[in-house]
Amino acid sequence: IEAAGESGTVSEISVVYTELLTVDNKRITIPNGTLTNSVIENYSSEDLRRVDLTFNTSYKCDVEKVKSVINKVIADNPMALKNPEPFVRLSAHNDSALTYTVRIWCKNADYWDVNFDVIESVKKAFDENDIKVAEVIEKLLEVGKVTDLAITSASLENVIYDIYTSKVQEGD
Repeated sequence: IEAAGESGTVSEISVVYTELLTVDNKRITIPNGTLTNSVIENYSSEDLRRVDLTFNTSYKCDVEKVKSVINKVIADNPMALKNPEPFVRLSAHNDSALTYTVRIWCKNADYWDVNFDVIESVKKAFDENDIKVAEVIEKLLEVGKVTDLAITSASLENVIYDIYTSKVQEGD
């Protein structure tokens, strides 16, 4: 559950307090009066749970190809349920990225495995299919002037290093 700003598995309920055991094995004691006046989210009460993810790609990527690659990753995951059907749609046009919303249903016990497996598998599939992640910088202040750039997140560290070393060489 998640309640009163805490989350964990209920390990004990007494007349005065409720104890939660967190995922990192901490024991949290919450007075029942506090719980009575709180909203309680119960993550384990239902058999099925939905994994909600978002992925960003460059504007240069073909939308249908991105959706197809993500759908294949989901179809290849044996823990992802076919019914209710997975949802993969382009959901936003941001300043430097296209955002895709992904919703996958799974058994409650499989939630975290599906979450992390799909994230890792989408990364691999994007690499294999030459789908680029979003550009993170459109303009960069370089030695007192603004220069238009198209920098992928993979090259950002190199650009920052190059600018730093050029400023050091110039005595800035």
